[in-house]
Amino acid sequence: MPIAINGSMFVKTGMNNIPSGMFLYSIGGGMAMRTNEEIMALILSIAQADPRILAVGLQGSRSRNVDVDRYSDFDVVYVVSSLRPFLNDKAWIHRFGEILIVQQPDDWYDHPFDSDTMFKFTWLMQFTDFSRIDLTLVQADEPSLAAMSMKLLLDKTGCFLNALPIIEDFSNHTPLEKEVSDTVN
Repeated sequence: MPIAINGSMFVKTGMNNIPSGMFLYSIGGGMAMRTNEEIMALILSIAQADPRILAVGLQGSRSRNVDVDRYSDFDVVYVVSSLRPFLNDKAWIHRFGEILIVQQPDDWYDHPFDSDTMFKFTWLMQFTDFSRIDLTLVQADEPSLAAMSMKLLLDKTGCFLNALPIIEDFSNHTPLEKEVSDTVN
């Protein structure tokens, strides 16, 4: 049950009805939604400032020549030298803004994340200004990286420009029942 304190709404984490892999944070009030340009600048500046982030890619509707609006999320891929330091300090995602809700579909109740065998991790974040970033970190030596189509925004090393598939026309796939059940709140 939400609790109002000084005009802000809070939800207690650890409630029985909140699935593992999802965390609720304070719900602030009155913050204006950031512009697309502000969010993109933030995504790139975080990557530029962190030497562990080697490249930045964009997937989804924003990476293709299709209409997007201010409510479209940002599907971002950071190619990183090592995934483990980011997983050991999950608070680092707060650099992107004040988080309203975050889901971790790679660390779900029926298939927990194994940092010894998996080298890709995703955070689905919605912020108190209602902007959304789906951030996937992929370790540079992860074999599945070669099959991930994305629009390359930043390549600090020059190693990824010709190594990643080019994004083709926009297409949607029908999700599997398990994909739906794992993401429905």
